[in-house]
Amino acid sequence: MRTLNHRCVVADVVRPRCYYPNRHVMRTLLALVLLVHQALHAELREFPEQTQSLLRQRLEASIAASGTLGASVAVRRDVLQWVSAAGSSTPNSPALSTMAWGIGSITKLLAAACIMRAVEEGRLRLDETVESRIGVQQNVAGDVTIRDLLKHTSGLGDYSESQQYRSTVATRPDSIWPLAELLRLIPPPKAAAGSGFEYTNTNYLLVTAVLEHVYNEPFAAILRRIILEPTRAETSWMGGIEPERANVATRWLGDRSGENIPYVAVMSGASAAGGMMSTAEDLAAIIDAIARGTIVGQPTLDSMLPRSGEVYGLGIMNLEPFGEGTFGHTGSIRGYTSIALHVPDVRVTIVVLCNRSTADPRVIARELLAVVTSMTVSVLDHRSPQSASDAPYQTDEVVRVLDVLGREYQTRLLTCGGSLEASGLCPGVYMLGSRSGWRTVWFDGSRVIPHP
Repeated sequence: MRTLNHRCVVADVVRPRCYYPNRHVMRTLLALVLLVHQALHAELREFPEQTQSLLRQRLEASIAASGTLGASVAVRRDVLQWVSAAGSSTPNSPALSTMAWGIGSITKLLAAACIMRAVEEGRLRLDETVESRIGVQQNVAGDVTIRDLLKHTSGLGDYSESQQYRSTVATRPDSIWPLAELLRLIPPPKAAAGSGFEYTNTNYLLVTAVLEHVYNEPFAAILRRIILEPTRAETSWMGGIEPERANVATRWLGDRSGENIPYVAVMSGASAAGGMMSTAEDLAAIIDAIARGTIVGQPTLDSMLPRSGEVYGLGIMNLEPFGEGTFGHTGSIRGYTSIALHVPDVRVTIVVLCNRSTADPRVIARELLAVVTSMTVSVLDHRSPQSASDAPYQTDEVVRVLDVLGREYQTRLLTCGGSLEASGLCPGVYMLGSRSGWRTVWFDGSRVIPHP
């Protein structure tokens, strides 16, 4: 990708031979352009070493608790990033962060963003009926709107629960599903359009058809142009439809390995409802870009978010158990489970990809989130790392207290026998540094626990 040569551009602007109508205006506009360019392409840095160590420990400790064999994760906060993997892909090979995993229904969030881009471009209106765009479809009522598809209020039955679909996936795992054939599997509706929330994959199968009609190109090409290329998600693709762009983590159907079972039918049959393959790092970049309003504008993103009391917005789940205002999506597709979330208040994005159908990626996500958002303590006393006693410093010491992002919270001169105190703050994780070295501590609300 070509980069802007800032030095040359600035030089051209300020030379007397340039004939801009208003040189001051042009300089201001150029400065704004450069700021935007830098903001969109800010170089990511690693979390401080102590924070990475904590994240690694929590990841490894939570693998078994989540029920997965392996997991790939990515954590972002502002321009800081940590990418890792733990556990196994097969009994004889480790899970790697460079591997791609099925992200399941997180694909729906990306497809919804593509629809909203079409709305921004004036190509589509949310209150148009599906029928007005792609014609009459089997068992799809004429009053089902595109908004109904995004919000799961169409009342439609789920094509992926049909016996024909399940049988084909099981007996012909290497077959590619044509979209037209999938549309013929839509069963009778469960409710009237607009009558209430009913999650069904059929909604996003129809989203695929609408997008392909609007842009006159395959969904995979639309997704790549609108989302994957701008976010440089080079190891992401529509499974079963596009060529593989990375080694694929082995999926596990309970205790049965899917290593030698093709995923072509599963992924191509899921379409925009769940057929994308990705790495945790790629997916974190995508979710972060959506959250920053760079895929669709901020007003459009705001309109997609679930309102108070809603479990689902326009392709976006309410994930407030992870923190007020948290949004994103979960995913599950034959051997893979996943979660991608964004916490706006602290600008944290977390992606967890697991390779077992019964795994709960939320367990791992909670552990990682606790590390990167626990930055303050209520009462922080120094304790000897060798004992559980309340032993104070034996000599005068300057002690630096850093949060898990490596930012300094306070620096205190502690006299012999003194203690470090920071009232009115929350439990969490801190690094203490003095001339005797660094160590990490957890504060549980009442006492400091040296971290192993």
